Amino acid sequence: MAELEAYRALVEMEHVAQEHLNRIQDTRALRAGNVWSTMLDIYARARSAGRNDVEMRRAIADFAHFMKHKAKKASPVVATPAPTPAPVAA
Repeated sequence: MAELEAYRALVEMEHVAQEHLNRIQDTRALRAGNVWSTMLDIYARARSAGRNDVEMRRAIADFAHFMKHKAKKASPVVATPAPTPAPVAA
C-alpha cells in the first residue's frame, strides 16, 4: 500500500512540475518575442541610418541579407513538447 501512495504522490508532484515547466516555456516564448521585437527595432534604426551612411549600410549588410532571405524561416522560439502524464492507478 505504501508503494501505491508513493506512486500517487509522485504523480501529483509530476503534475505540479509540469505546470511550472509550462510557465517557464510560456515565459521563454514571451521573452523570445520581446527579443525579436527589439532586434527588429534596432534593424529598422540601422537601416534608416544606412540610407545616408555607407559605412552603416556595410556594417548591417549581413543582417540585411538575413532579414531579406532567411528571417521568415527563422524562429527565435523553440517549443518543447510537454510529456504526457502517467495514468493514475485506482
